Amino acid sequence: PPAVIVADMVYGGSTYDGPAFIRAVRSIPACAWTNCIIVSGYPALADRERVRAAGADLFLVKPCPPDVLSRYVARAVSANDRNLRVEWNWSNEPR
Repeated sequence: PPAVIVADMVYGGSTYDGPAFIRAVRSIPACAWTNCIIVSGYPALADRERVRAAGADLFLVKPCPPDVLSRYVARAVSANDRNLRVEWNWSNEPR
C-alpha cells in the first residue's frame, strides 16, 4: 500500500469528491494506515470538517507551495504510518 496519497478536493461537476475518495481509500484494509493529504482551493471550515470526518490526515489550502507539500509528503513517507495525524494539528495546519 502507498505510504501517502495526495488528492484534490475535486469540485465542479464531479460526483466523486475528495472526502468520497478518502472514504473509499479507508475502506481498503491495506490502506487503513496510509497518510492522506487533501489539497483544496476552498478553505471553508465546512469543507475542512468534511475532509477530516472522511479520514484525511491533513488539509492544505491552494496555492500550496511545492516545498511545503513535498515536506509533508516526505514526512508521511518516512513515518509510513498514521502517526502524523497526531502531529498535524487541524486547527493550526499550514495555509
